[in-house]
Amino acid sequence: MASHESYSAVLREDSVKKAKDELNEKPEENRSQLKQFTDWIQQERKWLTAPTDPIFLMSFLRVRKFSQLLARETLVNYLTTREKEAEYFTKVDCDDIKIMTVLKSSFFLPMPKPDEHGRQVCIIRPGQLDISGKVFKIQDAFRAVFMILDFLLRDENVQVNGLIMVLDYTGVTMSHQSFAGEHRAKFLKLLTRTYPLRIKGILMYNVGPFMEILLGIMKSVLKEKIQKRLETAPDMVTIYSKLGQSCLPLDYLPDDYSGDHSGTCKEIADNLIKDLRKAEVKNWIAQLSPGNCKVDSKTMPARDELFREAFRKLNVE
Repeated sequence: MASHESYSAVLREDSVKKAKDELNEKPEENRSQLKQFTDWIQQERKWLTAPTDPIFLMSFLRVRKFSQLLARETLVNYLTTREKEAEYFTKVDCDDIKIMTVLKSSFFLPMPKPDEHGRQVCIIRPGQLDISGKVFKIQDAFRAVFMILDFLLRDENVQVNGLIMVLDYTGVTMSHQSFAGEHRAKFLKLLTRTYPLRIKGILMYNVGPFMEILLGIMKSVLKEKIQKRLETAPDMVTIYSKLGQSCLPLDYLPDDYSGDHSGTCKEIADNLIKDLRKAEVKNWIAQLSPGNCKVDSKTMPARDELFREAFRKLNVE
C-alpha cells in the first residue's frame, strides 16, 4: 500500500481547481499534511488503530479543509461510530448472499459518470427492495450502501466534488416505511455526520404522500446546512436541470433521447458488483471492519485533553 512519501493526488483538472478554491488544498503540501496525520496516528497507537493509507486520510483532510485538528477528530468519530453501530459495518462482503441481493436490486446506484458540476450522483430507490424480510433485513441493505460509500471514497474526485443523491420514491408503500423503521434515521445520521463526505444535495423525486414523513425524519437528523440542500423534484425535467442528462441511467431518460448516458440501471448494478468483487476492493473493505479499526475508549484520553495536546504539538511543529 502506498505511503505519504510517494503520494500524488489523482484528480481531474476541474477537481484540482475546486480542491484549491473550496478546500484550501495545496498540492505541494499534501505529503507534509499526510505525514503529520500519519505520525499522529502512530503516536496514539495505544488507543487508536486506523489505516494510514494516504487516500483514506486525504478524505478526512479534505472534508475538514486541511485542518489537522478537525481531520483527526473526524477520524476518531468515524471509527468510534462504526464500532458503536457495528451491525452496519461488520462482516461486510459483497459476496454475502444478503448484500449481493441488495446490490442486484439496484436499490443504491452510484452513477459511473459525474454530473455537470463534477459531483458523484447516487440514486436511491427504496421501492426496489424486497421488504418481505425473508431474504435480508434493512440493516443488510444499509451494510451494502456503506460498503459502496467506502468504495466511492477511494476516488479522490468524489472526495473533492462531493455527492448528490436522488431519492426516488417510485413504488414505495407504507410497508416500505415500516420495513425501514428506526434504521432510516440512523442511516441518515451515519451518512451525514460520520462519513468524510461532502453532501452537496438531496433531490426527492416522486415522494407524494410520504413528503411530510420524510421531511420530518430528515429535519430531525440532518444538520441545518444539509437541510438547506434538500429539494423536491416534481418531475424529471427538474432533475435534468440540476444534474444534466449524460450522468443518468437510460431508465431515467426520455424515449427519444440519443445523447450520452450511464447505461441501464441493471448494467450499472452489474458493473458495480464487478468492481466490488475485485480483490483490492474486498481487502480494503475488510480492513475497515470494526475488528481491524478501533478506538479503545478505556485508554483514550478525554477528547478536550486529546485535541488540546494535539494543538500544542502542531504549534511546536
